[in-house]
Amino acid sequence: MWQMNVLYWLSAAAFCALLTRPLPASFLLAPAAVLPLAFCLWRNSGITKKPGSSPDPDEQRRRPSARAFFAAAVLSMLLAALFCIVWLRTRRLVSLQGFDRQAAGSILLSAAVWCLLSLPFSVRVVVLFSMPRSGKISADLQIRADLHGNYPETSVSKWLLLLIATAAVTICSASSPLYPLNDWVDANCFFTVGKSMLFGKVPYRDLYEQKGPLLYALYALAYPISHRSFLGVWFFEIAAAWLFLLRSERLIRRLGVRRSLPAVLLTAAFVYTCPAFLRGGSAEEFCLPLLMLPLCTGTEVLLEERGLRSGEAFRIGLGAGAVLWVKYSMLGLYPGWFVFLAVRMLRRGQGKQLARDVLAIVGGVLLVTAPVLLYFALNHAVPDLWQAYVVNNIFTYGKSSSIRSTVRGLLSGAASMLTYNDGTVLALLLALAVFLRDGKRQLAGWLFVCFACAFAVVYMGGINMKYYSEILCVFVPFGAAALCRLVAFAEETAGLQTDAAAGAADRMPSSKKLLAAILSAALFVLCLAGSENHGMLLKPKAAMPQYRFEEILKEHPDATLFNYGALDIGQYTVSGLVPVCRYFCMLNLQSDEMFREMDRYMDEGVTDFIVSRDLPVVSPRYRLLMQVEYPTDGVNYTYYLYEKTDNEQTE
Repeated sequence: MWQMNVLYWLSAAAFCALLTRPLPASFLLAPAAVLPLAFCLWRNSGITKKPGSSPDPDEQRRRPSARAFFAAAVLSMLLAALFCIVWLRTRRLVSLQGFDRQAAGSILLSAAVWCLLSLPFSVRVVVLFSMPRSGKISADLQIRADLHGNYPETSVSKWLLLLIATAAVTICSASSPLYPLNDWVDANCFFTVGKSMLFGKVPYRDLYEQKGPLLYALYALAYPISHRSFLGVWFFEIAAAWLFLLRSERLIRRLGVRRSLPAVLLTAAFVYTCPAFLRGGSAEEFCLPLLMLPLCTGTEVLLEERGLRSGEAFRIGLGAGAVLWVKYSMLGLYPGWFVFLAVRMLRRGQGKQLARDVLAIVGGVLLVTAPVLLYFALNHAVPDLWQAYVVNNIFTYGKSSSIRSTVRGLLSGAASMLTYNDGTVLALLLALAVFLRDGKRQLAGWLFVCFACAFAVVYMGGINMKYYSEILCVFVPFGAAALCRLVAFAEETAGLQTDAAAGAADRMPSSKKLLAAILSAALFVLCLAGSENHGMLLKPKAAMPQYRFEEILKEHPDATLFNYGALDIGQYTVSGLVPVCRYFCMLNLQSDEMFREMDRYMDEGVTDFIVSRDLPVVSPRYRLLMQVEYPTDGVNYTYYLYEKTDNEQTE
């Protein structure tokens, strides 16, 4: 009954909202929101029976018993307690200096969504795993994939996906016009290097940074749109999110989900609100659609039991080449993806086709690599590219390469995943459980190998940043599809949806479709409320130290600037200045040359102004002009602006 589905979504939204309230109110009021859900199950699960109706053997087999209903209730309570315990532990793990309410609130909201989804359907999950795999029920459990590739057309318009992508990025990314400035230091580094390329400077040779040249090229394309803001980056983020959701929706349909909109909404909500997303504009965010291509293609290959089609391997090679020159530590997914499929092809005696696929993939990588190397060769900067992007990132940026350090890095990465990206972990576990239950062991094994390889390459270097796990959000659509399949099967087994009703779902009256869409959108907006960036939403620019410093710097149109003692705080962006120093900011790099050069810039008075954060400048050549305290992510930072004096003395 559609009324029961409407009641479920209203109750689910209420339950999620209540869990975001103070802790005592959550425990007291949240169970009240579950009562309508229990009523839906009680009325439609087969425990009650209309008087005078004759028993149907098939229907009786599809109805859960009272024992199953009780077991599901216990399971729901255990899941609720587990998520609450995780949240309480997170309160102590998020910040060593205090309770970071924004980060913990985001993790709580993520846990609440999964908790509320488990509560109304736990009774059906118990039935799902307790039924014998035979007869009609067993057939319904299998993933419905047309071996000829004739999948049902998408029920989600590509323009609706664009609207969802625009809403998610606009609300969750600090690059959007709703925010005064994307003050994430990494994004400002990318923007500074990118715009400097348009002024004749070459990355690594003239400006030292650590990411790949294609990322700087992307930011260079964003610079003409807006010289002093991230408006252009915002457009590119929307495009990346749109491509990611298009691929995700295609994957979800390939996994047998009839109505993919709820799964797409959940995917967008989890990916763009997880704490690993940070401010937006990261290399991981832009590479999500690139990594969705091999995952979607590999899923089709395994489900249809075929090889790679003409052009698929080449397109995957193009994507791998792009990832290589954006941030090569995200390439870990490709070895796991390829080795699993290669072993499968060799067992089937498809060695020649495997060789052709390898050549196509290598050709795609080389096609992307050629213009990159040509650019640096024409600027006589290939050695700088090799030293800065390859050698230093491997041997200088990371920690020790010993086995002990690698193990510590992997364990630290696992803890980071549970803290900042728990939605991906839960999505992967749910997908593996459903695929194994459906008998798709090969698909489950391939998915696990892809995740394990991607995770290992990201964290094996021993460095653990909060945003590293964002690239692993590429596995969230699998969990969203698995969840929707469980829901659809649960409705069928509990009597909420018969085969005829499932076929007639697309003929639902327009008013009911509109109501269902509104409720789904409401849940999506509720999930977006978990973004950590809401503290900066609609804040005035005048309150930020970068714009206060700009009031002084704009009086000196030909001034030069140096960012000392910290990553790029955004002053180059706000003031529209191009750095004149190779080490234009302090990077996360243990380099004696960098420290010596930055000290030289101060001692020789290379620039007219210096900005710094939490590190005062001690030099007779510079005097303090302004000092501003500004909170970021719950931490109060002190920003300094210094001006060069006429004093020529040195220490």
